[in-house]
Amino acid sequence: MSTKKGRIGSSFSDFLSEEGKLEETQVIAIKSVLAYKLEEAMKAQNLSKASMAKRMDTSRSQLDRLLDPDNDSVTLDTLKRAASAVGMRLELELHPAIIMQKPQCEDRDSSQSYEPPEGWGEDALTNYLEEAYRNRHATFANLHEWRDKLVNIDKCFVTIADGWTNPKNPLVSTLFFRAHSAYRAACENAYAGQVANLYPQLRVCMEYAGYALHIDRDDKRAVTWLNRHEDEDSLKAVKQEFQISKVRDTIKFADHKKAEIFDHLYQRCIDWGAHPNEMAVTGNARLIKQGDRKLYEQTYLHGAGVMMEGGLKTTAQCGLCTLGIFQEAFPARFELLGVKHDILELRKNL
Repeated sequence: MSTKKGRIGSSFSDFLSEEGKLEETQVIAIKSVLAYKLEEAMKAQNLSKASMAKRMDTSRSQLDRLLDPDNDSVTLDTLKRAASAVGMRLELELHPAIIMQKPQCEDRDSSQSYEPPEGWGEDALTNYLEEAYRNRHATFANLHEWRDKLVNIDKCFVTIADGWTNPKNPLVSTLFFRAHSAYRAACENAYAGQVANLYPQLRVCMEYAGYALHIDRDDKRAVTWLNRHEDEDSLKAVKQEFQISKVRDTIKFADHKKAEIFDHLYQRCIDWGAHPNEMAVTGNARLIKQGDRKLYEQTYLHGAGVMMEGGLKTTAQCGLCTLGIFQEAFPARFELLGVKHDILELRKNL
């Protein structure tokens, strides 16, 4: 049985194109964003639907149609009056279509043997890599709960990435892909039992999400971020603007609970391996007494047990935290594709 390497997943946009529904779906997605922004503005101003309808000089039923994401029969005049009622303005622009590519792997000849090459495993490094490889298989076969949890979290990432057309901010969308890649690297470490080594990946996974939301909330930050290496002042500016405390404040402004979760998991990653701190060393150490001798060991590959399951659990928690932060940047897409619901289900018993 051959396995083709390349893009993963089916193309949702290709399916919609074949069904003649792509434009319709894009209109619904745009309407969902508009409805979401209007509802958020109404909440911020403690504005009831009755008061909103009065400001717009329209009926309550007309307002309900406006706030219904699935109802696209709304005129520009109605949208302008709604924006004005909450102290905003409606702007329309035309842009060339941008399609975010799905996650990709380098192509590999399907006829190539999967047997290890001659000499593999005969030195200390490749023997270690082989043991890590076998550990991943053992985790997949035996720890079904964590296997399924991590696989389903990955599916959420893939669902969002697949067929992503005209993202409102391509830079923010690109950071989503980098976060997904970091999540997969952490899963690789977690499956292998490389517990201390998975925490740096989880830290950067969540940082990609935090940076993305920070940029999403202020386009000027994108310029600061992109100009990092222009000169010394630019480097100082990006370090100042993207302090983790400022990123955390941005998350907190969007959702207080998500900020608490982010902070808790971020600090756990720092403690357990994302920085060379005490827990990262002592948590993977073992003292063996042999008479008057004491042997100190550092564990590179954990087997099934508390440390490994703790790493698998943290990987799942950080993956969901990352998705939750990106949901704040792309609420309509997460809602439309059902990922918002999937995240809530995956959080249960975690």
